[in-house]
Amino acid sequence: MAPTVLQQKEAGEEDVVVVVVGAGIAGLAVALGLHRKGVKCRVLESSPELRASGFAIATWRNALQALDALGVGDKIRKCHLHLQELHVFSSFTGEMAHATSLNEQGKRGPNEMLCVRRDWLLRALEEELPEGTIRYSSKIVEIEEDGDAKILHLADGAILRAKVVIGCDGVNSVVAKWLGLAKPSYSGRLATRGLACYPGGHGFDPKFKMFFGHGFRLGVIPCNDTDVYWFFTWSPSEHDDDALAKNKKFVLTKLNSAEIPAEVLEIIERSEAKDVLTAPLRFRPPLSLLLASISKGNVCVAGDALHPMTPDLGQGGCAALEDGVVLARCLGDAILGGGGGGAESERIEAGLREYARIRRWRSAELIGTAYAVGFMQESSNAVISFLRDNWLAGALHRSSMQQKEAGEEAVVVVGAGIAGLAVALGLHRKGVKCSVLESSPELRASGFAFATWTNAWQALDNLGVGDKIRKLHLHLQELHVFSSSTGEITRRADLTVQGKRGPNELRCVRRDWLLRALEEELPKGTIRYSSKIVAIEEDGNAKIIHLADGAILRAKVLIGCDGVNSVVAKWLGLTKPSSSGRLATRGLAHYPDGHGLDPRFKMFVGHGFRAGVIPCNETDAYWFFTWSPSEHESNGVEESAEKMKQFVLTKLRSSKIPTEVLEVVERSNINDVVASPLRFRPPLSLLLASISKGNACVAGDALHPMTPDLGQGGCAALEDGVVLARCLGDALLGGGGAAESERIEASLREYARIRRWRSVELVGTAYVVGIVQQSNNAVISFLRDKWLAGVLAGRLLKMADYDSKSVCIRTKPFASMQQEQADGREIVIAGAGLAGLAVALGLHRKGLRSVVLESSPTLRTSGLAFITWTNAFRALDALGVGDKMRSQHQQIQRLNVMSSATGEIVQEIDLRAQGKRGTHEARCVSRTALLLALEEELPRGTIRYSSKIVSIEEDGNAKILHLSDGSTLRAKVLIGCDGINSVVARWLGLAKPSDSGRTATRGRAKYPDGHGFEPRFLQLVGQGFRAGMVPCNDTDVYWFFTWSPSPDDKDVDKSSAAMKQFVLTKLRSTNVPPQVLEAVERSEMNDVLAAPLRFRSPLSLPFASISKGNVCVAGDALHPTTPDLAQGACTALEDAVVLARCLGEALLLRTGDCAAEESHRVVEAALRRYADARRWRSAQLTGASYAVGFVQQSDHPAVGFLRDKLLSGVLAKTLLMMPDYDCGTLSSSCAC
Repeated sequence: MAPTVLQQKEAGEEDVVVVVVGAGIAGLAVALGLHRKGVKCRVLESSPELRASGFAIATWRNALQALDALGVGDKIRKCHLHLQELHVFSSFTGEMAHATSLNEQGKRGPNEMLCVRRDWLLRALEEELPEGTIRYSSKIVEIEEDGDAKILHLADGAILRAKVVIGCDGVNSVVAKWLGLAKPSYSGRLATRGLACYPGGHGFDPKFKMFFGHGFRLGVIPCNDTDVYWFFTWSPSEHDDDALAKNKKFVLTKLNSAEIPAEVLEIIERSEAKDVLTAPLRFRPPLSLLLASISKGNVCVAGDALHPMTPDLGQGGCAALEDGVVLARCLGDAILGGGGGGAESERIEAGLREYARIRRWRSAELIGTAYAVGFMQESSNAVISFLRDNWLAGALHRSSMQQKEAGEEAVVVVGAGIAGLAVALGLHRKGVKCSVLESSPELRASGFAFATWTNAWQALDNLGVGDKIRKLHLHLQELHVFSSSTGEITRRADLTVQGKRGPNELRCVRRDWLLRALEEELPKGTIRYSSKIVAIEEDGNAKIIHLADGAILRAKVLIGCDGVNSVVAKWLGLTKPSSSGRLATRGLAHYPDGHGLDPRFKMFVGHGFRAGVIPCNETDAYWFFTWSPSEHESNGVEESAEKMKQFVLTKLRSSKIPTEVLEVVERSNINDVVASPLRFRPPLSLLLASISKGNACVAGDALHPMTPDLGQGGCAALEDGVVLARCLGDALLGGGGAAESERIEASLREYARIRRWRSVELVGTAYVVGIVQQSNNAVISFLRDKWLAGVLAGRLLKMADYDSKSVCIRTKPFASMQQEQADGREIVIAGAGLAGLAVALGLHRKGLRSVVLESSPTLRTSGLAFITWTNAFRALDALGVGDKMRSQHQQIQRLNVMSSATGEIVQEIDLRAQGKRGTHEARCVSRTALLLALEEELPRGTIRYSSKIVSIEEDGNAKILHLSDGSTLRAKVLIGCDGINSVVARWLGLAKPSDSGRTATRGRAKYPDGHGFEPRFLQLVGQGFRAGMVPCNDTDVYWFFTWSPSPDDKDVDKSSAAMKQFVLTKLRSTNVPPQVLEAVERSEMNDVLAAPLRFRSPLSLPFASISKGNVCVAGDALHPTTPDLAQGACTALEDAVVLARCLGEALLLRTGDCAAEESHRVVEAALRRYADARRWRSAQLTGASYAVGFVQQSDHPAVGFLRDKLLSGVLAKTLLMMPDYDCGTLSSSCAC
């Protein structure tokens, strides 16, 4: 019989859109997330029923947040014990090495941990899914493509057609194999897991007890009152009996030789054979994930199919739940049309790409950390055991103490609301660090949502989060104002109408989503929760801040964003906000299957109240109700959300209010309804108020509490954030000749001057509009409905038609700039290497869009890795990715220079020594990791792949770029970052780079179990070559070998294998340490590269055309150099910061009606400043590098003697002297 195509239409439904493969944790979480979004899917499970291998999982706070998002968190909590403490014991001594509270305050609130039975979790997820979602005994054997669809062949002969395929099919994933993901690696360890049942109750404390050392790791965790979960991981030896190793007797035998309490042994003994399971531990190498195809077209993977990991962090199941929520959100929005325009297939592909982007780094981090933690915990090595038991516990304690002191920053912002986080992010974009003190244990989102008008979007765009928020919320098209007396529409207003600064824009933004978006952009540790200010004192120019927990903080600048009851405003002497005599009730209604409301803002005025309903997205609708309570109404109405909701419904039902509006209020859950009195700061008091005093000021509701009648409270707070960050940032970064304290005070006065009148206007207008709209006076109602309705609606748009300008002082109207740059032709960058992506990111941080043309179909990572010195990290910090790189790479401590002739160390230098501009820093950075980090920070679509420039023409001031695919592109600015063979450099007339007569071979050796090398840079010089070895991280080691080839060497670069053997032969003929030889031998063929070394003559650079008109070059297109100072990539990053600063400031300072000719002159002058700043630096580095390489590599006896006996110190110090350079930040003007 021919196979049938299984489609949902067989059950009377539509064709299958989404197929999820695997009904494990990840698969059911994805399915439930999509169901919550209103998207149907089919889950294929190969087994005849749900499988719960592993018995239980440690479920940490991240997983419980995911379960809450899926709607099953409380159901799971009810069934399991809330664990209180983690006790870590040494299995050698039986003593406790560390104890930690599992309820400690985290960055996002108190921590939480349960040990969840896997079968109960799977059942809870399954119960929430529609009947028939899971199809059991459905194993996939083959996947075929049919246009945009995927054809799935099942083992039972059936065929399924799907628009989207999601692989959640575990470690041996068929979908992951189809995507081309490498097979997971064996960790060399096994895990035995078990469950002990105590029908009468176990009586154990709610503690997680863990034992490590002796070559194993053991844990015991109570799940509930009757079940206890245990695990045992170890590295098997050849002597272990395979059959015995799979049962509990083996575990007990191992434990008998260690100091394990009897109660723990009894738990294992009590476990029945069917409740004990042994399995090998496998993982996906984290570095492989950085380039892996997590998604391809309409296919992706999640859970263990994506990130199999060792269980040492207890994050396997947790990460699967994270995947489920993120994937359901990205894919759900795409399918439901939330991703903007484009065909459905394009939206789906973009949605899965976004999911892959979000999960790639998180997965790599978890896998790598878990592997390292497991290695450390399980080791029986005496040294590691001593460090682990005696040092790590103390290190953890010191780490927590350091967090307490982290708030001692130059700038302290009080309050992590909209204003506080906006100020913090604005300062971060300017390169200024700050600490945010929040009195609550987590972010607070009172009010649920707020109308976000054009002025707020301009501020959010300037902060770099506008597009992220737009994606999540509906673009509202119209405002309909109704009379609540007659039910008639008294005014219609187009919310997309053209304003003075471009089209208007309104969305109703969920407050919690906005706060999270702002928080995510800030460096880790910026926000310090549970930090309430109780007093402020002065100490010279500093402010001493006393916190409720007894801590004391010293601040150079104090910014109060602490709301209506601001402590900082009170200290400044601002009067207490006045009561408006009105109350507001706000609510949020959820429609999991979609509300179907038009994208309109409906407002009802009169009858003594003002009400409104606004859809936020497809599933959430926000509503508000403001009124002036009478004496009998105010009694008891605010006592509970239920009473308040009923009061609102009663008021609305007595008026002409449509049933769909009533239904929105009725649908709101009680915990989604809140009421509060409306207060405001009298506008006249603001005219004389001390908005700033010395180095303290206020912003947001601490400055201008207002009634919500214009919907401008949150919008004005975002304006404050941008203006304050701009003024203060320029002062702190040295924008003036006065002392720092004077500059700070002047900048806060300037901020106060800008915001004073704007605040007065908003507060006063909002108050008047509210009185008129809410009144039930007959005369006012008549005037309002017949004449004033249009005026009032017009005020809403007029107040929003305001530009706070950018963090970097943009005077050109944002909307017109956005229109100019929408096609990416304002600035074109040739080349998506380090220089090109860094320039693009620098411009993006300045608020400018660019398009990057890359000739290859993907990012290219030739070179494998490079030494990243202090100057490069300063540049990376300016670009906002420095800390991300630091977290992935070891800091190199020492440089050892060794003579390859004698094997003796001729020079040793501390690479953390103090330089002129601070402590030195060096790390060996993976080129792939850095390129991906830069790419991820850029807006989607910035890079255009397979776009090779073949010729450049001029058309007036514009440049016409002809690409190899036949297309043409018109650019107002052209930046060549296209490497040694640069087309742009050739157009500028720069001479072709010269051959140095030398060749370099580079390689990378991988040590999955850790290399164990010290964090030092070992360099070998003499004997006609220069070689070196540097660890990148715990598992990767980078090496290089440069030499001058003779005629006999002409065939060595024909293959990687021949090159590798040539290098080994050369090294073995000298006194080279065996670990260097081992690193080269260990390198895979695809991790060995060779290339001739070319450079641009330093004498040619002082007179070369680095820029001409609106064209310039950067990176290797400007200064190809030999690698002897390891400054090629570092200098490219310097170029990017200087160029982005010079060009960005020029473009952002143009006036809106600036003539084209004048605009061209501004750009030309900026590129000249960049060229002047980089010309001599490039010449110095190129010349010094060439000279150092010649001396280090020479095998001439005289040169060798001088180098080893006299010059070694000079040469080594040159390595430190060249990085002791500061290119400045994106805002400072020191270099240009």
